[in-house]
Amino acid sequence: MDIDRREEQSFLPAFRDTLWDGPRWVAAHYSDDPVVAQHQKENELFLGISMATQPETFADISGSREKILGRARAIEALSDYNLSPALSVLQDYAQAMGWLPLKGFARDQVELVDEAGYVLGIVDLRPWD
Repeated sequence: MDIDRREEQSFLPAFRDTLWDGPRWVAAHYSDDPVVAQHQKENELFLGISMATQPETFADISGSREKILGRARAIEALSDYNLSPALSVLQDYAQAMGWLPLKGFARDQVELVDEAGYVLGIVDLRPWD
């Protein structure tokens, strides 16, 4: 993933120095400033600049567990977008109670979560048509 470093001075310390230590789960949030948030949304919509490339939007994921649980969709709904053979990957995630769509650059996938809102993994299933 290419990281946009133009706003590096506004990265949280937890992400400024350790960003290059390897992949990890983070939450990305729009700014509390309505003008900045509008600019972020326009960049996503019109320019395709994902918040995933902007560490100034990152926050520790542990503070987002309630939101994750509130937005998680029922596992059964995956059959609306995937054929049965593809769903066999779910056998490896018996503790999954829900999923969230994951927007990808090349292909959208599914992020599985447990009943406490912890991310279990990403699976190659479609979150929509």
